[in-house]
Amino acid sequence: MKKATLYFNNIKLNPSQINKLRGYVGNVFAEHDLIHNHDNVTGKSIYRYPLIQFKIIDNTPCIIAMTEKAVQIFTKIFMGLDEIVIDGRKIPINEKI
Repeated sequence: MKKATLYFNNIKLNPSQINKLRGYVGNVFAEHDLIHNHDNVTGKSIYRYPLIQFKIIDNTPCIIAMTEKAVQIFTKIFMGLDEIVIDGRKIPINEKI
């Protein structure tokens, strides 16, 4: 199984803010239901194991993609995110690893 992890080393979030990172990325890449698990047409929840997950590991926010399809979407996230907005605050992404 393919897996990829993106760490945002220059960003500090509280554990309660990780859902806001997920929401921001889900809105920016709304066409990819694997990120937000909602049907793009009806808006209803898609009940499945989350193949793209948002976590804080060692105080660092990260995005984890599992399976080949999720890694393909993950590549678009990696290349497309230059900033995130959390609680109205623009946070530049200076480092991605």
